[in-house]
Amino acid sequence: MEPTFNWWALALYGDIVSEATFASLDQIELSRDDFNVGGTLIENPSDFYMAFKVSEVLKGSTGYEEGMSWYGWVHVSIDENLEMTLLGADINLYGGAVMVGVIPEPSAGMLFLLGAAILGLRRKLTR
Repeated sequence: MEPTFNWWALALYGDIVSEATFASLDQIELSRDDFNVGGTLIENPSDFYMAFKVSEVLKGSTGYEEGMSWYGWVHVSIDENLEMTLLGADINLYGGAVMVGVIPEPSAGMLFLLGAAILGLRRKLTR
């Protein structure tokens, strides 16, 4: 796996996570370049979202630079025993924006192909 830069932030359901919006989110300490130690308060640890940005590392003439970035989110629950459960997640593998908490629906073309395959299989089985 290639080296990457990673950033995490708290997010709310429906937030848009992209190049334009990521910096405005509440960044989680120790996931930024400045390594501030503190603590990010999570008001309801039993149900919260975190957004992330992952960027490839490119070696430039003046050091390491940020390359292509990918954005995503995770829906997490932490119980009273501090056990974490992943409730949902999404990432845009093409570098575009994602909406926190919303898993994209399949495209109409994909649904058509799936329906055609099922009808073809059904027709074959009824012969």
